[in-house]
Amino acid sequence: MSAKTEHNQTAGAPVKRLQGTITSFVEGREFCFARGEDGQSYFVHRRSLRRHGDWKQIEMETLIRFEPYPGRKGLEARDVDVADRNHAIWSLPTEMVVTRNPEPRRGRVFHVVGELEFGDRDLEDAKAMLVRKSRELGANAVLGMKYSKGTGSEGNYRYTVHYFSGRPAIIAEARPTFDSAGCADSLAGVEAAADELQRRYEAYLKKLRFWRRVKQAVMAVMLLTIVWLFLAVAGS
Repeated sequence: MSAKTEHNQTAGAPVKRLQGTITSFVEGREFCFARGEDGQSYFVHRRSLRRHGDWKQIEMETLIRFEPYPGRKGLEARDVDVADRNHAIWSLPTEMVVTRNPEPRRGRVFHVVGELEFGDRDLEDAKAMLVRKSRELGANAVLGMKYSKGTGSEGNYRYTVHYFSGRPAIIAEARPTFDSAGCADSLAGVEAAADELQRRYEAYLKKLRFWRRVKQAVMAVMLLTIVWLFLAVAGS
């Protein structure tokens, strides 16, 4: 964020206004604190807002724009504008988010699909399979990840199978802004990613059902073949 210069209409002198975010806020109090883009902490009083009704929008991480002022007890924010919480640029995380919680620590869940589960003898490989398939479906997060284990066998040999399950999702983080340009486009981009996740997930389920039917058909043919051979041997 860059500092902006405006003109004080009463004094006629240029005023360097800063942007910042609320870093300390207690419900019921008439003041809070903000971190300016210059790295300094500023005292913000309710009376310092340009529009007193904006105080209802104040919460942690709220974006404000203000005139810095050296008060008697420290830096103060005066002539404060509060960014509309509905004006935000939405961005998709660049790294895959994997969490055991149903909600991400940061950001908003735009879309989530059904649970996937993968198992393998190697614990890390099982987890990697879940994450890899989620990424292939277009997800940028795996929510509600759970671990369990079972037992597999090959002849008389028994071994542990590790299972990981979770729900692929699209999440995005909002960056408040005073400039509404680009907000609609960024939201449309996130919604398009959510639609693509759903489309790929449905195609994946359709493919699974197809191969399940193929497997059932093969098993039925094998069973009929065994019965036919048994009857042929018994009748000879």
